[in-house]
Amino acid sequence: MPMILDAPFIRPLTGGLFSAASIIETIEPTRLFDGTILRTFNCPTVGSYGTLDVSCGAMNTIPDGTRSEDRTFYGIGVFASDSCDLKKVSRDESLSAARQKLRLQEQQLIEQEFAALLIVDAGVIPAPAAGEAEEIVRAVGELEEEVGYLPSVFHSPLRFRAWAERYRLTTGPNGLFTPNGHRWAFSAGYSAIGNHIIVTGPVHLQRGPVNAYEAIEKEHNIQTQTVQREYLASYECSAIGREVTV
Repeated sequence: MPMILDAPFIRPLTGGLFSAASIIETIEPTRLFDGTILRTFNCPTVGSYGTLDVSCGAMNTIPDGTRSEDRTFYGIGVFASDSCDLKKVSRDESLSAARQKLRLQEQQLIEQEFAALLIVDAGVIPAPAAGEAEEIVRAVGELEEEVGYLPSVFHSPLRFRAWAERYRLTTGPNGLFTPNGHRWAFSAGYSAIGNHIIVTGPVHLQRGPVNAYEAIEKEHNIQTQTVQREYLASYECSAIGREVTV
């Protein structure tokens, strides 16, 4: 009789939104579905001046320090379930399996929702002019120049990672960064972005605790263990993009 091997739990891949965002743990009740009003403090409103001549009233004009407008972002819930024979599998084993499924897939589910938001916010991304196809090197360089020294996040489909590494556009080892130090977020969850790179200001990810629920079908001796968690992804400043061809 063959022996039974319980497959060891594996870790999810890194390099996506979870690696690039600031993670904010929330406690019950999370109320993330109701939304979060994000007040931004990291979008610069600065300027410069020449010779400071107080006697001439050089600073009498109040500079414009208008902040970026507060914005409301809304959360979503993600879940995973495990159904099995109530007589053959313990509750703890089934619950552990459900937790592992959620652990492996929750990031991609969040990224799919966030990608849809980024596409809308970035608006119409102009295509390169005929005969001027924009390579990934040029696109990254232009975006880095546009965001300057504001620590930003470059969001792109997972397939871009191989291209970026080919052109030495990623650095590490503590995360993935552009040549100028902005964070990369490569993910299969961003596939809807298509042949684009979208850049935002700092990204914040609120998440609630994992909650577990049980359902028993006594007639068929089936138990279903479900775990769910609330997330809310938000970002500061603006979203801009470039079309990429390689």
